[in-house]
Amino acid sequence: MVGWLDLFLGKASVGGYRPEADLDEDEIAELLWRRDAVLADSSLAQPMDNEYFASLKQDLADARSRKASGG
Repeated sequence: MVGWLDLFLGKASVGGYRPEADLDEDEIAELLWRRDAVLADSSLAQPMDNEYFASLKQDLADARSRKASGG
């Protein structure tokens, strides 16, 4: 089964394209390990519901505000 994480890892893997950062082999191995763990036990995953995204948006707004104020 190919999911969004597999598609992300395809872009993040060695030789793949990911402009945000270069991942080394250990980081890729860690991502794969975490993916496999969550696939084996879905209770390890964080729910991504409206509350999660609202919190994420607030965290981003807070970080942008701190950056704009020089903090």
